[in-house]
Amino acid sequence: PAGYLFLVSEQGRVKLVQLSDLSSLRGSEVEIMGLDAGDKLLTVFTTPGEGDVILVSSGGQGIRFAEEEVRAMGLSAAGVWGIKLGKGDKVVGAGPVKARTELVIVSENGFGKRTDLDAFSRQGRYGQGVIALSTSKETGPVSAAAVVRLGDRVMMISDKKNTKTVYARAFTKYARTHKGQSVMAIRGKDRLARLVTLETAG
Repeated sequence: PAGYLFLVSEQGRVKLVQLSDLSSLRGSEVEIMGLDAGDKLLTVFTTPGEGDVILVSSGGQGIRFAEEEVRAMGLSAAGVWGIKLGKGDKVVGAGPVKARTELVIVSENGFGKRTDLDAFSRQGRYGQGVIALSTSKETGPVSAAAVVRLGDRVMMISDKKNTKTVYARAFTKYARTHKGQSVMAIRGKDRLARLVTLETAG
């Protein structure tokens, strides 16, 4: 099959694997990304290999760079660095930049927004990026981000398994540096932990 698998780790490593390299692996377990101790695979998505990707960190930074900066590697390779993270920071969301898509980004204390992907200028891989959401004690760290179409449904899930599902268009659009607004009521020691995107057909 044509195309690539793009892998992203929490510590900011990225890797491109040709889908054709995976077609012969039926029924066998194979490591497809070598990770350092303490690192985890965050997300995987398919790409044509010639667009842009965006990574978002818990500290509220986002970086957009060309896939072409990440050459395809063998299955056991660890990949390359995609974003330069500060102490205690980690990648919490990533996705391919496509036509008619926007970024939905949410924080642990239930804040969220939509932002135009055009607000993130393409830059070189392994930079610090730019502000994707202005975090504070009020918002808490960014907990998740996803590239969505307006007709997609987005499920927000808290640590205590409370959920709220809305259409992506229900998130108010704000500037890249804005903190967003409350999108889910978070009570006590609960926190908004992740997003699941339910894509529409077409």
